Amino acid sequence: MVKIDNFARHSELLQTMASTLGADLGQAVLTDRLGHFPFPDMVYRCSKCPKVETCESWLRDHASGATETPDYCRNKHLLEGLREDA
Repeated sequence: MVKIDNFARHSELLQTMASTLGADLGQAVLTDRLGHFPFPDMVYRCSKCPKVETCESWLRDHASGATETPDYCRNKHLLEGLREDA
């Protein structure tokens, strides 16, 4: 179970990662393009990542955008798939 404050932190990280890649995560949720991995599941996966500080640093370093997700991202294939659908 993910605590509310932890859920909020990882929800923000996930949304920032999607935005950094140019993927519209909100639209994907609204149109059910996430398939078997709904948003809460993606947040849960993010919350289990041991590299949160590394991710936060990566996001700061790539604030202007990126073409791919870091290899350690637990939602890498999902986020990159959403970017490709855009």
